[in-house]
Amino acid sequence: MKYDIYDQEGDFIKSIWEEHGKEVQYFRERGLRYNTKE
Repeated sequence: MKYDIYDQEGDFIKSIWEEHGKEVQYFRERGLRYNTKE
């Protein structure tokens, strides 16, 4: 699964893959939004 990361303004930052679970946690802790794609 792919995560598309966005900042608080809704601007796209980057995409990361599920293996980078620590990165997803990092963005969650900072309140950044992300979309998932299968």
